[in-house]
Amino acid sequence: MFVSDVTGHELIKMRVLNGAQTAFCTLGAILGLTYTFEDARHPVLSRLVKRMLCEETASTLPHVPGMEVDRYIDLSLSRLRNIAIRHTNHQIATDGSQKIVQRLLNPMRDRIRQGRSFDVLACAVAGFIVYLARASKACGATWAPSDPVADTVRRIADETGPSRLPPTLIVGRLAPGDVLIALLWVGGLWLIGSASKGLPWHESGNAPGAQQAPKGHSQEQKAEGVGIAKVSTGHAAIVFVIAAAVTLVCGVVLEASGSAIANQIGMTGVLFGATVLAAATSLPELSTGLAAVKLGDHKLAISDIFGGNAFLPVLFMMATLISGHSALPQLQNTDLYLAGLGILLTCVYIYGLIFRPRSRIFGMGIDSFLVLILYLIGTGGLFAIAPGRTG
Repeated sequence: MFVSDVTGHELIKMRVLNGAQTAFCTLGAILGLTYTFEDARHPVLSRLVKRMLCEETASTLPHVPGMEVDRYIDLSLSRLRNIAIRHTNHQIATDGSQKIVQRLLNPMRDRIRQGRSFDVLACAVAGFIVYLARASKACGATWAPSDPVADTVRRIADETGPSRLPPTLIVGRLAPGDVLIALLWVGGLWLIGSASKGLPWHESGNAPGAQQAPKGHSQEQKAEGVGIAKVSTGHAAIVFVIAAAVTLVCGVVLEASGSAIANQIGMTGVLFGATVLAAATSLPELSTGLAAVKLGDHKLAISDIFGGNAFLPVLFMMATLISGHSALPQLQNTDLYLAGLGILLTCVYIYGLIFRPRSRIFGMGIDSFLVLILYLIGTGGLFAIAPGRTG
């Protein structure tokens, strides 16, 4: 179709197709999506953007003979859902500040002049601001946007970001919360050492019904059974350092490959990390724990699992030392949810250690069975609150 004036067609295309792209790319990136076709197929984002176009943007469009706005909106959204068009969110978001005026802000101004609401348009604009702010350290330094105003927004976010911790409280790259966790861990080690020398129970430091053999006896028995000769402390230290370095490298590779797998199968990093990746990184504890239990050394299995989990929060201090910004104030709702779930499961096991229930369900102690049920329910809850992906 040929027309003498394309101004109306150009404005409609700018506010509908391009406006949808701008809204999708920033909000989709925030949700952890990679491509714009994923955004357009997302059950929440797709409804949100269609509502923006139909209920708000449409009233700001000029009348063009022979052009049906509703049909053009549907065609535009259908085009954006096309999986053959593999534009990444960051690619479309490039120089967004130079495009957002024509695509989103001007429709908002028209709605204001009409005396009508602009809630969804404002949501899309807020998504653009958050997208730029996520480049700041205060907001996690998630990515580095390519935009003329990115540095300005990043600086403002660093000065007024979500962290409730005043910068003056970070002294020598150490934050109070991180230091407190480390001190509690050291204090816990001291208490464990004191408890190992004797507790005010009638069985000389062992809780009633507990394992009588000393912790670690299974390793000695296993070594004796296969004729393993004792090695020097220096030799053992060298092997330990090498094994630790290999484990560190494998951990980095595991995280990188896990992220790639999560993107391929359409699963958010939070969900993949809390389930598949967590299970993979727990394999060393699983193998040593099963071996210890098989040999009757329950103390070794318990100390290995709970000891490792007790040390992990100390790494927050290492993160603060390296980055100069406390990680704890940057926690998201899913992080807090997982921390709460971990505390709940630990409390159940504390109950089991104190009250020593004798009941069994499917061969498991009632505390272990309860932990399994709570973990499954908790993981289901995580799927409910974590940002979703669609393929």
